[in-house]
Amino acid sequence: MGQILSEILNDISDGRERRAMKTMFDKILNDDATATHKAIIFGAAATPISIAEAFTTGIEISADGTTAISVTSGFTGTTGISLAGTATDGIALSGACSTAAINITGAEAIGLLIATSTPTNGIEISAACTTAINVSTAQTDETGLTAAALLQHGSYSVALDYGTQADFLIMKSMHITGAATGTYIFGDVNRVDTSADSTGYIHVGYNYLSVGHALANGYATRSRLEITDDCELGEQVACLATMEIGAHTLSGSGDLRAGLFELNIAAGAVVATEAHCVEIRPLVAENVAGVTSGIRVNINCSSPNYVDYGIDIRSMSAQQTAAIRILSTPNADALPVGIHIEGQSSTTSVITHAISLVGTITNALHFAETDGSQAALTMGTYNSGYDETPIASIKVDMNGTAGYIYIHDTIIGVT
Repeated sequence: MGQILSEILNDISDGRERRAMKTMFDKILNDDATATHKAIIFGAAATPISIAEAFTTGIEISADGTTAISVTSGFTGTTGISLAGTATDGIALSGACSTAAINITGAEAIGLLIATSTPTNGIEISAACTTAINVSTAQTDETGLTAAALLQHGSYSVALDYGTQADFLIMKSMHITGAATGTYIFGDVNRVDTSADSTGYIHVGYNYLSVGHALANGYATRSRLEITDDCELGEQVACLATMEIGAHTLSGSGDLRAGLFELNIAAGAVVATEAHCVEIRPLVAENVAGVTSGIRVNINCSSPNYVDYGIDIRSMSAQQTAAIRILSTPNADALPVGIHIEGQSSTTSVITHAISLVGTITNALHFAETDGSQAALTMGTYNSGYDETPIASIKVDMNGTAGYIYIHDTIIGVT
């Protein structure tokens, strides 16, 4: 602008006219009156500034200053900055900003809103960042999950309706490759440190699946570990839960549990299938050098060992059939052993009692049949010479040789 005005003044030969034009130009360029700002007059035009021809840079600010573009509180229009063209980048930030590329310091209801179009990616970060998204200030809104959350897609009580999906619908997706050389790679890290006594609940991770229609399979939480090639393995676990308790005194009546599964079926419910609190599915085909098992309880505490029971079953229901059930339904071979009790051949690995019966127990053994199908049967002719004939016998195996334990309906020799 200054170069153009200088050329106009130089073309005026009369000195008096040149001085008059210079005075007018100074008035336009330097007057800060309400209706003017430097060389640009803001009137009631639809577009006060319009660049209609091809250009390299529409507006360039190359000098130092306080604020490059300022839209003050006096502006009451609809949109502060509108980008409606087909530019490659709506806003391109290529310089090294000392504090923040975009800084939102006002009391906006929404800091960033993507609401009226259908972009391929709402926010895409394609450059290498130390932290892609960083929330460095504590969020103090206490209106609850229904109205507000730190990161929110829909609210807890009001869902976003996506309708019927013909393909995958993934709420959050992350897929990376990396090598953990003497360190860790975490997919998710959620840490909550308590700050004061509280009567509420803290769930570091919470998954909720609500099913009100026919559904083939539903999983509130699913973990999968896949071994994809020949490799040397350490400890591989698809799901790991650890509870650590230091040398501290814990009071209260609650029990400590590293893992808890609860099956809660309300009174009046009608379930057409079986219901199980936990189901273990060992699908082992072949070629495992060590022992395979459905559940392994590895009690390996430091001495002294304070674990009382490997498995503790508290039967508190009057409608219970049995504490443990072994139902053999193999497709081919019969089940070799129902319960296997093994003590190692050393003085320190001996099992003192294979089975210990403590408390009020009506019968040590119960057989539902007398025809020999449960290895017990009633006696026929008996010629042992005892004063009383046994009523039945139990079949046992002594290292491959069959034998019998006889059963009497009274104690022999006691009248």
